Amino acid sequence: MAPFQPLKTYSAGIIGLGGMGRVMLAEMNAHPRFEVVAAWDPDDRACIEAVKHNSWLEIAQLEEKLVARPDVNLIYIASPPRAHAVYLEAAWEAGKTTFCEKPLGVDLDMSRALLADIKSSGVKTAINFTHAASLDAERAQLALRAGDLGRVSYVSMNLHLPAWPRDFQKNAEWLRYRQEGGFTREVLSHWVYLCLRLFGPGEVVVAHTNYPDDERLAEDRVTAELDFNGTPVLVNAGVGGRGPVGMEYTVWGSKRSLRLSSGGGMLVHEADGWRPFLGTKEPSANDRVRVLDNLADLLDGRPNTAATLAQAFDVQTVIEEILASGAC
Repeated sequence: MAPFQPLKTYSAGIIGLGGMGRVMLAEMNAHPRFEVVAAWDPDDRACIEAVKHNSWLEIAQLEEKLVARPDVNLIYIASPPRAHAVYLEAAWEAGKTTFCEKPLGVDLDMSRALLADIKSSGVKTAINFTHAASLDAERAQLALRAGDLGRVSYVSMNLHLPAWPRDFQKNAEWLRYRQEGGFTREVLSHWVYLCLRLFGPGEVVVAHTNYPDDERLAEDRVTAELDFNGTPVLVNAGVGGRGPVGMEYTVWGSKRSLRLSSGGGMLVHEADGWRPFLGTKEPSANDRVRVLDNLADLLDGRPNTAATLAQAFDVQTVIEEILASGAC
């Protein structure tokens, strides 16, 4: 019998210590395969806040120094999206694996150039779409492949947000502005990725995006019809009004229908109405843990479902066309 070989622990550096950066900092350090050793943010206040809760954390003087550290073999990027390309290129030049927040970017030409660069660099890269590793997405994909739903008529995506940005994002001012932010890029993109994963390539059939009178602000309502490899997807999303936060994503099939929600958990509809799909989630199926499990598989060179740069570009193409449908 071959001797036991412990799994490698990957040392990470974080660029961006806003809401997502601090969440990933905690989650990586709680995961047995990752250890955050350093971080950087251009905002001194964000660095001070991160160190206050993680006294051991080393703050790099510049992002270039963080990327160049020999003890860092993974760069996690949680900056506003316009800067993603700069940090991705810097990490690739240093030969570092990258894990980047979505969206890939807000400029399609810049993202298209990134695709060419990653092909020549040979560096491993993943984009952090929730449904690349979620248990519900995996179960839905298996059900579709097995024909358990019958013929799929269409998919409906209904999103409600009482306010934008949400309370936990209030310090990220850029999220409220049209240039880089908005819920379409930040929230709908996860579900557009799920359509891509379940059905294949997508395109916009028709869309209408409503913007506030203040030309600086991001969108407040979106309606659209998309097509993913022949499957119609109807989108209805908006900000304002009392009610629950989140998405209801429903795949309407002739035998049964599936409903996923942003709160987690999947429902199936048969003759007796909606009920939990295969019971409740087991504790080991925590989706945030699965994200890092999946990332570790990518780093190990093992089979994984990490979202690729090409998939992220496909999602960005759909998202930016939706947003352009209401631009002046």
